[in-house]
Amino acid sequence: MKNCYKKYFVRVQLVRESRAKIERIMNIKDAVLIVGKYLKKCDREHLVVAHLDAKNNLVGIEEVAIGGSTECPAYPNEIFKGALLSNACSIIVFHNHTTGDVYPSLNDEAATKKLKAAGDILGIEVTDHIIVGTNGTFYSFQERRRINEEEVSWGWL
Repeated sequence: MKNCYKKYFVRVQLVRESRAKIERIMNIKDAVLIVGKYLKKCDREHLVVAHLDAKNNLVGIEEVAIGGSTECPAYPNEIFKGALLSNACSIIVFHNHTTGDVYPSLNDEAATKKLKAAGDILGIEVTDHIIVGTNGTFYSFQERRRINEEEVSWGWL
């Protein structure tokens, strides 16, 4: 009788692809320097999530989705899966705009609100959502005080 349930067991495991020097992200510019340099070269929209521990040390960077030239759809469960596995305390969400215009669309704003709410439920803070342009410019929801309606808890500025 014991063996009949064996096929339903699953195991979840985090696999680190490389060992890199642990970097601390102290401000928005640090975050953009580390992840943004990759995104500004992309010809399609990419969604990347940086996982941070309690001291804002970078514990992982995950490419969650690759979209088309104008959108990169991803669901909250996909965005938070890696953060849960890496025991992250917070995340920074990045995506690029291939047009170079970093101003957020209505979909970007709605997705940020949805991610913030999901993070609140999971106990993983969404520290920022950063849109990176092709020419090195960026838009930070946290910097513009648009990550949440209350005062930002991250004290970057």
